[in-house]
Amino acid sequence: MWRNELDVTEDQAKGGIGSVLTLAQERLDVGEFERLAAAIPGAESYMSLAKTLGAVSGPLENMSGVTSALGKPGISPQTAAKFVPAMSDALATIGGPGASQLLSAALAGG
Repeated sequence: MWRNELDVTEDQAKGGIGSVLTLAQERLDVGEFERLAAAIPGAESYMSLAKTLGAVSGPLENMSGVTSALGKPGISPQTAAKFVPAMSDALATIGGPGASQLLSAALAGG
């Protein structure tokens, strides 16, 4: 799994996914987010875990918010910079290019 390539724990990976999904939920319309979440088995549980771990405690608003959220469970800034591209690549494999494009659209613009 790609989390091994990033050298993060399972909780860090899941909390990170939840953090990225939280920003996507903030930026996508409901239908688009539902399509994205449907492509990621356990999407809601990842988002819940991100809150439980303290990574997400309010709106993330932008990629700086995601980077900050990734740092809360102990993901280094260097690893955080690789996290979203790795997640996007994995999503393209799991959910297809449409899901990866939705994620990219949600994260574009900072």
